[in-house]
Amino acid sequence: MKQALSVCTGLMMAAGILLCPMSALAQSGPFAGGDGTSASPYRIETAQQLQQMAEYPTGYFQLAADIDLAGVEWQPVGDSLTPFEGVLDGDGHTVSNLTLALDGQDMVGLFGRIGVGGQVEELTLENVTVSGQDNVGALAGMNGGSIEYCQLVGDNTVAGRKAVGGLVGDNWTGRIEGCVADADVTANTKGGVLAGDSSNSKAIQSSAAFGSVTGGQLVGGITGSSAYSSVTSCYAVVQVNGQGGGAVGEVQPQTIEDVYYAQDVAGQTDTGKGEPMESADMKTDEFVQDLNRSGSWQAQDGDYPVPVKDDQPDTVDKSELQKVIRYAESIDLSLYTDATADAVRTALDKARQVNDDAEATQQQVNEAQQALMKAIAGLEEKPQPTPTAQPTPAPTAQPTAAPTEQPTTPPSSGDSGNGGQDGGNGGNGGQTVQPTRKPSSTPSPTAQPANTDELKKLVEYAESLDLNKYYDEGKDAFEEALANAREVLAKQAPTAAEVTEATRQLRNAADGLKLNLGRDELEQTVNKAKQLDLENADASAVTALQTALDNAEKALANPDATAEQLQAAHEALLDAIDAVQQKDDASSAASQPESQSQPEQSSGSAVWLWVGAVVLIAAAAAAIVVIVRRNRK
Repeated sequence: MKQALSVCTGLMMAAGILLCPMSALAQSGPFAGGDGTSASPYRIETAQQLQQMAEYPTGYFQLAADIDLAGVEWQPVGDSLTPFEGVLDGDGHTVSNLTLALDGQDMVGLFGRIGVGGQVEELTLENVTVSGQDNVGALAGMNGGSIEYCQLVGDNTVAGRKAVGGLVGDNWTGRIEGCVADADVTANTKGGVLAGDSSNSKAIQSSAAFGSVTGGQLVGGITGSSAYSSVTSCYAVVQVNGQGGGAVGEVQPQTIEDVYYAQDVAGQTDTGKGEPMESADMKTDEFVQDLNRSGSWQAQDGDYPVPVKDDQPDTVDKSELQKVIRYAESIDLSLYTDATADAVRTALDKARQVNDDAEATQQQVNEAQQALMKAIAGLEEKPQPTPTAQPTPAPTAQPTAAPTEQPTTPPSSGDSGNGGQDGGNGGNGGQTVQPTRKPSSTPSPTAQPANTDELKKLVEYAESLDLNKYYDEGKDAFEEALANAREVLAKQAPTAAEVTEATRQLRNAADGLKLNLGRDELEQTVNKAKQLDLENADASAVTALQTALDNAEKALANPDATAEQLQAAHEALLDAIDAVQQKDDASSAASQPESQSQPEQSSGSAVWLWVGAVVLIAAAAAAIVVIVRRNRK
């Protein structure tokens, strides 16, 4: 019997050895750890694990080691159909020796395409050689998301036909911030060291470029084209060979602010697309001060400045909310109907709560501000009582004075012909003719001047608004209403009707202003939607979510999207997310919740581990039976 127990114990231990890693494998899949969430990103330690990002395009990843891609046949992560929408945190690690020779292919780089919700941060690339056709870059062929505080260092060569950049090929709707790139770039058209083409992008800011760019036309040290976008607080020390500019190749409607290039290195002298200066002057403290007007930089002793990451959390702007709160508190609500005054009180209480909430999001702040202003615009004045007519007092009878006897003057000879008439008037000799009395009337009361206190408060509030924080739609109507209100206040005695109408118009116009902070919020919601676990969700809700998600991405990709379009897309997407979560919760309540879906790549390995464990357990049982039978014999 002891022999049986010994054999059984050995087999069970072997089964345990097989089963122990299964839990970890189920969680991390082909990665070194983590579960792919923002709280526990997949940990990447090898080139194979780095390549596996393509299978989880919405996951969260973090490098846990430097990775050498020498000899690796790399496939760009993300393409036009399935862009990378996840988050890669390089955590200061380096990916080196990437080599791609895909001359007939578009979207070539470590990432083929980064989508609107994608983000790459604090990653260093070193010694990269990449070639392709269009949209070619060392880090990303095409970027629609966010690339922050990444570096391209060492000996780097990037070549292609169109939209070719050292760091990013085409920065379409994307953002590059706090990056430094050093590369030799070759393009037929639209070439630059930070981005080949950055048209219709959010921004390139607080970034630096070194190296060279060679091409036929539209080439620049920072970017070849930056139409309908912005470049701020950037500089280039780049040799530019071709038609373009030392900093930016093409200038169309765009924002160029605090942008500089080394003219002694560039071989260019263009202005209006960046300020030319000597490279030696770019190593001074004064130059850092210039960059810091719109960016965040740190001086290096005797070297070029480097961008500095601001580790402070994003600041939620509550200034406009606080202004409307102060205005609402100043309104005399006793002048308005109970229902509309109560609506303002309710919105004001909510606005105060949001203002006091240290964890309130920008979206919550915006919604509270707009809700309070809408309630104020809906105020209705109480009906004014009609003045009661005062009775007109009857005139007091005045006593008639006794007639005074007048001496009679005989008529002159010339008046003899009038004797008949005079005789006819003789009958009035005993009456005194009284002067004509004007009809008595009560004088009208003096008109009271209109109360302008509420209008003055409103104008003061309107003048305090920072219109740069609002969309253009509604600004004209607002400024017209404000000008009209000022004219009414400037009158010596404006009527009550004029004051009431001016107040109504200006309140409505203020309500029509929309804060220009919705694009970033919509992007966050898009990213949230893409992270949803839809495995148990209702099919119709998933279809509605996908439709809302597509519309939201189209709105984000449209640089001319209005505030109403962005808001409508945002609200539709939020509703779709709520519908999915509600139906998913209902399904979960009816059945045991399933564990988080695991990577498909791990399922096969898990099955074989289970099979092996079962076989060992069965073998242990069989061994016990055999040994027991032998002992009986």
